[in-house]
Amino acid sequence: MKEFAARCLIPFSIPAFTLFFICRLFPHNVLLALVSGALFALTIAYRFSRFKTSLAIYAIILGTFGEFLCCRANMWVYKHPTAFYLPLWIPFIWPILVTNLWEISVYILDVLDKKSKALRIGFLVLWGILIIGHVAFTSYYLNNIVAWILLGFFLLVLAFSRKPINIWLYVAVAAGGFFGEFVCVQYGVWYYTRPVFQSIGMPLSLPAAWGVSANVVWLLASALPLFGRDKPAAQE
Repeated sequence: MKEFAARCLIPFSIPAFTLFFICRLFPHNVLLALVSGALFALTIAYRFSRFKTSLAIYAIILGTFGEFLCCRANMWVYKHPTAFYLPLWIPFIWPILVTNLWEISVYILDVLDKKSKALRIGFLVLWGILIIGHVAFTSYYLNNIVAWILLGFFLLVLAFSRKPINIWLYVAVAAGGFFGEFVCVQYGVWYYTRPVFQSIGMPLSLPAAWGVSANVVWLLASALPLFGRDKPAAQE
């Protein structure tokens, strides 16, 4: 129970509190940036590792840049932007989500290592089928430039990251990202301009976008660690 709390419950609670504060404080960009910055610092400090720090920095860079490009293309619109179409707190949200859900994914793998090989393979096959099926359907259904760009990045990730951690990271971030965005959209923090699911204002491609993005960040942190590698090495 102690290990579950340390490696799963606490990493889960940090993004959960972040989501709560976003929904409550989003009209106040400076205040929310300070709160998010504190939660980001807590994320890095808790169970500190060099790999997690690299993961966080790449998430900040790629996440913020990606948000800027997508908002500039009018794919979604924030209700209270600060500059460059984005609110001040956005750079902290990506690393909070990606790094904490990476921690949970590693914990899940460690738990499954104690189970039967058939169970581990069964989970991987199931998630693999669901992921590929969703990406294939999204590409076919949308049939636009966004879908094809997403498919290209998915194939890139598939070519270079085929470890169990990549599948669990994809699933965890896809689920966490979609749920968090759903809550934020309902609270009016931002809105999508062309959502497929118009009744809830959500895009079809969102789970894949989060899952692929998390694995691109993981690939960069694994291949080009900014602060060296941990000894003993973290599970990457």
